[in-house]
Amino acid sequence: METVQSAATINTNYLLTDIQFSQIMASITDLSIWDPAKSFQYHRSLRDRRSQNSHQSLSTRFWTLPRLLRWFASLASDLLIVKGSSQSRFSLRNFCVDVIEQLKSSHIPVLFAMKHSQGVTENVSSVSISSTDVLKYLLRQALQETQRHQTEKSMSLSCARVHSASSNSEWFQNLEAALSAFENQVYIVIDLEIQDSNLEGSDSFPWLPSFLSLSRKLAERGSTTRIKVLLITYGHELHSRMSSDEQSKFMIQARTDIVTVRQQKLRRHMPQRGIPDHLKKELC
Repeated sequence: METVQSAATINTNYLLTDIQFSQIMASITDLSIWDPAKSFQYHRSLRDRRSQNSHQSLSTRFWTLPRLLRWFASLASDLLIVKGSSQSRFSLRNFCVDVIEQLKSSHIPVLFAMKHSQGVTENVSSVSISSTDVLKYLLRQALQETQRHQTEKSMSLSCARVHSASSNSEWFQNLEAALSAFENQVYIVIDLEIQDSNLEGSDSFPWLPSFLSLSRKLAERGSTTRIKVLLITYGHELHSRMSSDEQSKFMIQARTDIVTVRQQKLRRHMPQRGIPDHLKKELC
């Protein structure tokens, strides 16, 4: 009899967890941002088209910068900001797709938020995304990745926190809790230009200090979770709120090379360049 009751209790807990998970997903799913799988397919198709038609590419010096290699190779939580210009935006997005693709092929969890063009999202005529939307989007992915590790108790707490969250700091706390459920490493890739500057104003979310604070908390707790954050910017004023020391420590410049028509024709007959092999090894 005790065995039957125990089994019934376990089944009930699973049922409650599934219900709570569904409630959370329903409350943070926003049509203004595509489903992550669909978004990745979209950006990958654009990357493949640009590799044939783009007149701009990231400078080869970008791949050799020591700071980039350290981010790939680090065994601890780490953060990297890649700053480009409007002219380099497509190359930077290509780079993000390359990173995400390599992580997925290596079965390493990766959360991402990348900018879509105006009007490409189904059922949405104008895409206006705030930092709150981005936080919800990352939280959604994190919970989907860690669902199998959630218990009825942890999911109940998550459900209560999600439904009571009203500020960006509270949404980031929810993301913190979800990220802590990863047993090893998790990568986060964010195109900061996804945020609508008209919505943000002077109260733009402090991505850098928030993730640095989270990394410190994880280290202090002796957590095995390692968070590797990649932020790209090609117009966002993030650097204006960073000290010179922070810029030196976390930011690298992504210069662009102008490709002539003749060079473009030659490149079409050469193997396409993705993430270099020496960097791929660090991701695997």
